[in-house]
Amino acid sequence: MSSTNINRLRSLFSRIPSPTSFGHKLTTPRTPTNTKLTPKAETPVPISSQDKKINSLVNKFKKSTDNPIFRRYHHEHYEATVRRLADGRHFSAIKDILEHQKKYPDIRDEMFAVRLISLYGRAKMLDEAQKLFDEMPSLNCERTLRSFNALLEACVHSKNFDKVRELFKELPEKLPLKPDVVSYNIVVRALCHMGSPDSAVALMDEMERNHVKPNAVTFNTLLDAFNKMNRVEEAERLWGLMEKKNVTPNAGSYNSRLHGLVVDGRILDAVLLIEEMSKKGVKMNIFCYNAVMKGFVDAGNVNEAKVWYKKMAANEHRLRPNWATYGMLIPFACDKDDFDYAFELCADAIRKKRTVDIFVVQRVIDGLVARSKNDEAEILMEIANFKQSLIHLGLALNLYLGPKPKQGVDELRPMGKTYRVETCENMDDQQEREKVLWSLFIPERAQISIANAKFLSSSSTRGSLVFLAAFTHALIIPRYRSLATPSSPHLSIPAENAASVLILITSLLGGFQVAEKAI
Repeated sequence: MSSTNINRLRSLFSRIPSPTSFGHKLTTPRTPTNTKLTPKAETPVPISSQDKKINSLVNKFKKSTDNPIFRRYHHEHYEATVRRLADGRHFSAIKDILEHQKKYPDIRDEMFAVRLISLYGRAKMLDEAQKLFDEMPSLNCERTLRSFNALLEACVHSKNFDKVRELFKELPEKLPLKPDVVSYNIVVRALCHMGSPDSAVALMDEMERNHVKPNAVTFNTLLDAFNKMNRVEEAERLWGLMEKKNVTPNAGSYNSRLHGLVVDGRILDAVLLIEEMSKKGVKMNIFCYNAVMKGFVDAGNVNEAKVWYKKMAANEHRLRPNWATYGMLIPFACDKDDFDYAFELCADAIRKKRTVDIFVVQRVIDGLVARSKNDEAEILMEIANFKQSLIHLGLALNLYLGPKPKQGVDELRPMGKTYRVETCENMDDQQEREKVLWSLFIPERAQISIANAKFLSSSSTRGSLVFLAAFTHALIIPRYRSLATPSSPHLSIPAENAASVLILITSLLGGFQVAEKAI
């Protein structure tokens, strides 16, 4: 790492709050005496700046909903606000906003109530969703299959899959309602999420008895479940049943089947299936091509992988490779010692404005230098430096988005948008900050996301330690990257390596102190 980068990091760390800069000051309790004390009025608890922001957001939103045009046409604002509050676990604020909607005459419209139930579901507030569903008659709002299905969907979003089966069994008899194919599809999805696709298949018999015909969504859900469990034979039998019931496969159906064939090592059958799609006029998408290329990658056939990459580029629908395409092919080209092709793919990714993991770029650079291809290596080095500058941009933005915003955020936000760096103002939950930190510095999709560096408002030694470890893995010593994974968000460095990691950090960053007890 250059001295310029080290100095830049020092300047960033010098602005991180110290462990004692937040919280309440501790005082020694006084010894009780017999002196009679005059009662004093309780001192009101000061409202934090974050609470003020949330209250302001809630009040502004409620004021906006006074406008009937806003309520009817600005669904995206409802969704964005609830999502933002849910990310910060401000569930009382969500309830405040959605309960406020009951005062409007729109609540007598079932579709308006359905939207509110769905919003509760996306916030994982199933109890509130069911409460609203139960209150609909008293609000002069009719309950039909639309609100029933919305409640089932809320259960799925809340990951309360058992509740789906319970409501599906009880409510139709009480209301009464006759479940339709949408209702059954939600139950099928819930059963598949529970790891019980066989029960979902058996449910199709009940559908037949109730004169409800399964559709492509039903079969696609089941195909996905069986293929993800590597139960390819069951998936193939299901495909035959699909044809027998005259259900026309769509692109999603073919995607799932392609995935199953590739996992089963039947790449030639996957190619034949692609040809069948072409003959039947089924529109190919990027996932179809990625599935076939993965089959050839798994088989070690670099030439065929190249052929299908070119076919994708020449597709009549002008498909563009996504992050998964490059994340699969570039390392594969390196494994096959084809660094010219790896460089070509990197350049293609730049032209198509696709990001590439900095560690993958570094591997290509190393391979090019080892083969005396210095011109190409210098080009990719510039890409790597730019990538690192995005990380610095992420750090800077989060310093401004801390609990005490500073001047400059208006200038930095447009920079973030320019480079598709998503900002996030929720800085409350330290556990969440630690959990999401990894994907900023160890990005699975090679994208820098500001939402994944929320720790900067943390005042704890542990929060600082987690940050330092992640930063070390990502930028200073990539070989330590394997010591922590996004699925294991907390500090997970083996004891014998932790000391050397922290020594290296402190030497590079000018002796930034970390308490020994935090290790």
